[in-house]
Amino acid sequence: MCIRQTFTCTLKRPLLILNKDFILILYIYSMESSKNKGNYGENIACAILESFDFQIIDRNYYTKQGEIDIIAQKGNYTHFIEVKTTYGEYNPAENFHKTKLKRFLKAVRVYCYKHHISDEVIEIDLALVNVKHRRFNFVKHANLYFH
Repeated sequence: MCIRQTFTCTLKRPLLILNKDFILILYIYSMESSKNKGNYGENIACAILESFDFQIIDRNYYTKQGEIDIIAQKGNYTHFIEVKTTYGEYNPAENFHKTKLKRFLKAVRVYCYKHHISDEVIEIDLALVNVKHRRFNFVKHANLYFH
């Protein structure tokens, strides 16, 4: 049985302090396009995940079926991570709906097939970045919220 887990940290300006051994300098700047906003959120997510001992394997993996924002390894598990970034008041998770999940899972299947990764050692996760409120939420097993 999988247990849904999350962790949250607060983004401080200009420093993000995750623990006494890790300090990440963040430069908040205005985004000109949603692609820049997405890349910025992915950069934040990667830096935070690496500080929690995730090894980033790949970013922006594209298939005909969809895209995977971040592929990371931690322990024996390969994590497929969708990153949602917002500068507004709404919850960025609202943009990760069943249709998006379907496309995301198809892309995960393609990646696993090409790289000979078993279903037993994967996790589908969601990284939520709210720049305005300087919040980062990581939702493990995000696919369970849709069942």
